[in-house]
Amino acid sequence: MTLGLLTLWTMAANGINLGTVAGMAAHYGLSRQLWSFVVPHGVIELSVIFMAGGAGLMIGDAILRPGQLRRRDALITAARRGVHIVFGCVPLLVIAGTIEGFFSPSNAPDAAKFAVGTISGLLLYAYLLGSRPTMRRAVFTFALEE
Repeated sequence: MTLGLLTLWTMAANGINLGTVAGMAAHYGLSRQLWSFVVPHGVIELSVIFMAGGAGLMIGDAILRPGQLRRRDALITAARRGVHIVFGCVPLLVIAGTIEGFFSPSNAPDAAKFAVGTISGLLLYAYLLGSRPTMRRAVFTFALEE
């Protein structure tokens, strides 16, 4: 109900935190270790963060610009869609958490860790882009009055 401002703040804070840690790791020569930990699970996790942020912004947008609906109805519609998006993210977080808990901190070679991140990202985006519902074009016919 913060019109998307809390969503924007949270997403910006996430980016600042990751950027700060990445900058400090680079300064101390630990970039490879950091990214070999983050990349295997981070591709999925960061994608989910953006999806959830998009759902929050969608709700804020419904409050600010309800269109032809009453604000209440626009909010309910957007909240339903947002909840579906967030619930759809839960299995992805389980996958990312499993990778983060078992594979990211392992002694696997860095090349394997980067490969897991790349492959998981390719599979995720192939799924997301390939499973979109097809848009049906509306067909209108006009009967001529005679």
